Amino acid sequence: MAEEKWSGPTVDQVLEEFLNEQEKRLSARTYRNYRNVIALLGQCIEDYATPPCDPVMAQALEEARQAGDEHALRRLSPPQLIIDELHHFLAWYMVRKVIAGQDFITAAGVVARKLVRWMKQHDYIQDDDDGKPQDIKELGRSLPKATAMRDQLERWVRRSRPSVGLEPIEEGHFEIVEITDGGWQIRAVVGKVSGEVSVPATIRDQAEPGWRVSGRVAQMSQGLRWVDVWNVYPTPW
Repeated sequence: MAEEKWSGPTVDQVLEEFLNEQEKRLSARTYRNYRNVIALLGQCIEDYATPPCDPVMAQALEEARQAGDEHALRRLSPPQLIIDELHHFLAWYMVRKVIAGQDFITAAGVVARKLVRWMKQHDYIQDDDDGKPQDIKELGRSLPKATAMRDQLERWVRRSRPSVGLEPIEEGHFEIVEITDGGWQIRAVVGKVSGEVSVPATIRDQAEPGWRVSGRVAQMSQGLRWVDVWNVYPTPW
């Protein structure tokens, strides 16, 4: 039997339907946040999502893009692609690519959780066997906590940055392995650096094992010290 293009509801159609329903019950201000979050999610899907593994879909996408369709992936793909990309959207895109205040970051987590619940209610998600919907809900709650901690950590590091001479400095992503009495036990995602890095208690206790911090650490005589902090990711992406 010849393969056919997806003929059911598409990513764009599902996101538009979700927004149309939310507009009826939300205040104008809250709805603007929803609309802006969904617009960013759509852009993230178009720019970074992996297309469905289907030769007919691949050909249709190629033809649409060659014809100038900038939203071909969203316009042609099934709604499962939304769930497949939401983790990446919250864990990386909102942290790395979006400059926004804490209110909007919080809104992104809320919208993601509402979108997952709404898709389940409308049978766009069949079950939770792969764990993705629940993972997205938890990540939506962690995202604003991680970004708030990032802002505090960055300010503290800027004030207390050590004077570095010939000490080795490692740049990259560091996973928080454990919360310790003096800070965090960290290890480089790529590289050999590991050990306890000093962090004040007011910031230390906001973190969760598994979060990742991007920046630079110096190997001082008294242990690891932050030299720069750029981002905090609430989970591997």
